[in-house]
Amino acid sequence: MRNEQNRLRIGRIGVDLHLAGVASGMKSLERVLEQFEDFCIVTQSVRAGITVDVRVFDLNGACLLPSVALETHAEPAMEAGGNGASVRS
Repeated sequence: MRNEQNRLRIGRIGVDLHLAGVASGMKSLERVLEQFEDFCIVTQSVRAGITVDVRVFDLNGACLLPSVALETHAEPAMEAGGNGASVRS
């Protein structure tokens, strides 16, 4: 996206977290998914100025937490290789 001076800026970041196990075998998973974003220093710091969407997947690829950020921007995020950023953990 571009700012008021027509300079390129990051408008949105997408983060996909892939867990090492299957959701059905994880204790307290529901509680962890409800709370983990509040304790993520980077996500909460960046989210103050940039929209951050976080999704969590288990080993089988099941989406456990689709999180859509509260702030939205007019332009969608660009894929890696363009002017945007993609983060995978």
